Amino acid sequence: MASALELIASTTTTSTSTVGVTFSSIPSTYKDLRVVVMADNFYAQTVGNSTIRFNNESGSVCGHTIRWTYQGNYYQDTSWSRSNIQITTTVGDNLLSIIDILDYKRTDKIKTVIAKSSDQASDGNGRLSLTVGVWNRTNAINQINIANQDGAYELAAGTIVSLYGISG
Repeated sequence: MASALELIASTTTTSTSTVGVTFSSIPSTYKDLRVVVMADNFYAQTVGNSTIRFNNESGSVCGHTIRWTYQGNYYQDTSWSRSNIQITTTVGDNLLSIIDILDYKRTDKIKTVIAKSSDQASDGNGRLSLTVGVWNRTNAINQINIANQDGAYELAAGTIVSLYGISG
């Protein structure tokens, strides 16, 4: 059977006082989830990086490795014992992030996240990043929060965050 992508929910921020987007009561009818973030400018301020957090978890249960390119150079950061997974480096304009959350409803395995992002830095150069992360819990995911620095800064008005279910 071929996989199908179905929109579950979508929101567009309307002011710069939005500190994050949360999807709650996620149905358990899909195999995987996909979050898509699109923004002309992700942040109301020019700081921070985008993060994803599950089930309002505040413990040190996440880890990630992020690799990115900028001005022909490659960079990497690995971080464990966090309450969130970093999706991007400091983001500029024209952000597109595609975040896949594998086996989100399974209660017999930890959750894996794969995120691909692109944006344009303030100097006009493009950046690409790839994140592989884990949420070290076997709980089903029923809440997802996308934020700038885990809510430390506001998102820019007009940021679109969409949640999709993937069957298959």
